[in-house]
Amino acid sequence: PTAAKGHNYQSTVIEPTCAEEGYTKYTCTVCGDNYTDERTAAKGHNYQSTVIEPTCAKEGYTEYTCTVCGDNYTGERTAAKGHDYQSTVVEPTCAEEGYTEYTCTVCGDNYTGERTAAKGHDYQSTVVEPTCAEEGYTKYTCTICGDSYRDAETQKVEHTYGDDGICKVCGKKAEKPASSGLRIEVSGDHCVVTGLGSCKDTDIVVPAFYRGLPVTEIGASAFDGEENGACKKITSVLLPEGIEKIGSYAFYECNALTSLTLPKTLKSIDFWVFGGCGKLKTVYYTGNLEDWEKIEIPEDSIYESNPLCHGAALVLI
Repeated sequence: PTAAKGHNYQSTVIEPTCAEEGYTKYTCTVCGDNYTDERTAAKGHNYQSTVIEPTCAKEGYTEYTCTVCGDNYTGERTAAKGHDYQSTVVEPTCAEEGYTEYTCTVCGDNYTGERTAAKGHDYQSTVVEPTCAEEGYTKYTCTICGDSYRDAETQKVEHTYGDDGICKVCGKKAEKPASSGLRIEVSGDHCVVTGLGSCKDTDIVVPAFYRGLPVTEIGASAFDGEENGACKKITSVLLPEGIEKIGSYAFYECNALTSLTLPKTLKSIDFWVFGGCGKLKTVYYTGNLEDWEKIEIPEDSIYESNPLCHGAALVLI
């Protein structure tokens, strides 16, 4: 027989931790046999404390955490402080209920309680009578909150026209059918009134359209009383929206003409349009004064080109 070789131990030092002891471990490099020796005591935890203050709803405590291994635990618990509620009364309105709102002055937590019913509206009625321009109705307005609504609507009433054809209530000029028989010529994409034609009317109403095209101009000498004696019988002329120009001598010597209605669309009046129209008393205009002042009138014949030259009154409608 031969003698045993004996173990060849190598040592490994295991350092102590906070909770466990340290030691040296001996292990045979040949057969793996091992044992421990030289034990050292555990170091113990190095706890640091953090105080968590109590809130309104949660308890406070002290948290202990080991600076070496991170182990932790809680202790020294303190009761929650409880909320410090202050109340705000929200009064009911006509449409919404009232309530008391409670809000914590510390953390802002809130809740509502003590609800009260909405008061309801206190409506008073005002009757708005219909006019020729607008429908009538009854308006109900709450005396508390100002809420309002309309009910019991009534239709517009008829216009009250004076002898001049103007409504005494709203100022609207009576609508008349377009005169038939006027001589109108197509010029490209628009039309021009060129004469009285076979029309027998003394109250002339120029149409806004002819053969599907807009009428935009009163041609030169279209109603010249010197050239056509029938034009001397014309007492009123209504030009529709869309008319942009009145040509020279268009109403020359229409010495029975007393009323003229011009549209807002009118841009220019040419030479001597109203020469001899001494009886013209009223000019109705659908625009405003600023629009009126923009109408181009020749300076060298302004007296007989301006429809107001014989003392006619300008009436905005």
